[in-house]
Amino acid sequence: MLVAQVLSDWLPYVTAIFASIAAFAAILNLWYGAIRGPVINLAGKPDFVLHDVPVNAFAIPMSVQISPSFVFVNSGSATAMIRLTLSFSPTPALEILDCCKRFTVSFEDNIGQTKEMQHLFLRERESGVVKTQLIIGLGDWKSYVRLPAEADETSICPTLHKADEANKERYSKFCAELKKSGSLGTLRVDCTRTKRQWVRSWRVLKRKDVIEKRPLFAEQLLTLDDPSIQAFASYLDNWDRIQPNQITELLREIEPKLKLIFSWPEHDYCEMLNGQINREKVINSWDEHWDFHFYGRDDQSDLQQRRNRTPARYVLDFILTASVLDRQMQEFSEKAKVYNYSCQLRDRLRTGSQELNDLLKSLDKQKQELISLNVAIRETGDGVTQIIKNCIAETLPT
Repeated sequence: MLVAQVLSDWLPYVTAIFASIAAFAAILNLWYGAIRGPVINLAGKPDFVLHDVPVNAFAIPMSVQISPSFVFVNSGSATAMIRLTLSFSPTPALEILDCCKRFTVSFEDNIGQTKEMQHLFLRERESGVVKTQLIIGLGDWKSYVRLPAEADETSICPTLHKADEANKERYSKFCAELKKSGSLGTLRVDCTRTKRQWVRSWRVLKRKDVIEKRPLFAEQLLTLDDPSIQAFASYLDNWDRIQPNQITELLREIEPKLKLIFSWPEHDYCEMLNGQINREKVINSWDEHWDFHFYGRDDQSDLQQRRNRTPARYVLDFILTASVLDRQMQEFSEKAKVYNYSCQLRDRLRTGSQELNDLLKSLDKQKQELISLNVAIRETGDGVTQIIKNCIAETLPT
């Protein structure tokens, strides 16, 4: 009787407790089941360490690659979207050494590799992997030629003869910096993703999916493991045995092509241009002829990329700039565009009009300027060809 009385007295409280627990469970279920929305989190930290730099007895690596993977989990209650963007910044010391400036970022999906990540959608309780690839260009250590502050034709040969020694010093500083800091730079990873938050709509607060962008990693160091740092140091120890006389070999490759452009009567591009100008034909730029002889006709759409990875390009760019040949050809190309436009305009103007008479006078002046500049390019090209020939002769054993 007493027990029954006690139970009847406590029954409302027990009922209230269980009702509270049930209500709390219902609220949690509602929150995690509907109101909470998408919640994307990174599962673990990606590997930002460079491993396994290759050791090659014939060439120093011109680039290194790191491929961090990001695993995301949607622990929310709705489908979510996520997208990453990556950017790389070299350390100041390496930037001064003219390395690590070029970099490419790509994302891997079911189709292949893309420069920009496609939107990744994750359903509730679903996970996904974002595979990335960062290639950091170090430059060409054996073919690089630094342009002197006061560069002209007289400085071409002395600079080329000292290029290998200067490159070894530059590479030595690179290895010292790697040993000191163990890093090439920092990686920034920004994350754009779906998030549910409280928003005010018509004076009413409600939860709504919004797009949020924030840094996932603001300044993440890209470090190298000890074997990779030692691999770079090994190239310094074997510097003289790796691509010996590289600059001279590149000059041997460049010299006959320059001779073909400027010095052979049967391939005299200068005379061909003069003939086109005198016949008032549409003329091409020097760049088109230049590209054909140095890079060939194939895959013209990928011309810029092929230029960047051609070893002779470093040496050739120095020679063209120091000899003002590059500036002369650019000037000719710009004047050629104006001349071609003037010829097209002439054909559309009414015969005997004042506009046509003024244009014909301008065309005569343009023709003379183009012919004079074309002759100057020929003379500069002949001089450059002879300079390269002398440079090669001076490096040959006597």
